[in-house]
Amino acid sequence: MRKVLFWSFAALLIIGVAGIVYKVFRPTSVCAASSTAYTIVRAERVFDPNGALRVTNYYLEARRSDGSRVWGHTTPEVQDRRIYFANGDSVRINDLAARKSTYLQKQVGGMLVRDPAVDCMTPQDVSQGILPAHERAYGHPAVRFAQTWGRERLTMWYSLDFGCSILQQRFEHENGVSEQGLTSLTQGEPEASLFEVSSASQEVPPSRLFDCPTQTGSCIGDAMAAQMDKDYYDTWTGRAERRVYR
Repeated sequence: MRKVLFWSFAALLIIGVAGIVYKVFRPTSVCAASSTAYTIVRAERVFDPNGALRVTNYYLEARRSDGSRVWGHTTPEVQDRRIYFANGDSVRINDLAARKSTYLQKQVGGMLVRDPAVDCMTPQDVSQGILPAHERAYGHPAVRFAQTWGRERLTMWYSLDFGCSILQQRFEHENGVSEQGLTSLTQGEPEASLFEVSSASQEVPPSRLFDCPTQTGSCIGDAMAAQMDKDYYDTWTGRAERRVYR
């Protein structure tokens, strides 16, 4: 999975597997509550084993003062945006295809909460024996986590001042290296457009958010697609009225 992640990253997002991958690698935009409003943008450069640049991707994390957050990922082929509203609702949007999946009182993609008060550690980190190191990343106080699997090593730098948002990331593996670095950090309320959903966006179940680039039907398999859609439809069960975000 990790090998495919960086050489076929856009394809993984397109087929809807990104939620699973991101739960493993922790690139969460949903962190513990804070009074700080901010917008963070990172650029990711992916290199092959010879050091040649293969692709550049961009990530965005933003938080409003009311607690609502947005996470975004952009490649030449994909514009994936996930909005987490303070009331518990969330929307995942394919901006290029103008499609969206709206979840009521549920956080799409597996909400992972980190708290700066405990060095951004989660119970899973503790159980795996991960030890945070206090450092500075791009001039900001941060904690560094590192994990190794054989010849693969993932290092993350989480901000202690901005809700455990990622400031920097490095993934080393047998097929090259990918590096994410901070390009901008803006304090204050994010742009309102980041939290807006076009009224022209079509509401679809998550299995239909992204088209399969290589074949007809579902790239992720019928069983996984069915489970994703069940989770989606379950959020609407018994509700007489739908809240539509625009």
